[in-house]
Amino acid sequence: MVKPIGALNKRARQALERRDLNRQHRSKLRSALRKAQEAIISKSENSPDFVREAVSLAAHSASKGVIHKNKASRISSRLMKKLNLAGLSKKPTKAKATKAKATKAKATKAKATKAKATKAK
Repeated sequence: MVKPIGALNKRARQALERRDLNRQHRSKLRSALRKAQEAIISKSENSPDFVREAVSLAAHSASKGVIHKNKASRISSRLMKKLNLAGLSKKPTKAKATKAKATKAKATKAKATKAKATKAK
């Protein structure tokens, strides 16, 4: 069965649009990778930010099908390895445990009100 000419034209238009979008995604990704690698080599303070942006773009490109998900994983792994070897990664700060106390107080208050409600019946 032969497709109508209109459907073929539409497919051709869609392919061109997708190709343009994929080129844009790949170009952004390559630029971000280049910036991140240059920041790591120059031992810039902002290198973790550049790496984070490049890893984010790699994951986004993989989700859109521009690159394979394994390639995105390889990219992020290699960038993080370079960043850690350069000793530029930011150390995460530990959060205070104040919220745990607040939720515990709420839980005991809820139990008390529940007990009062059962006694009232």
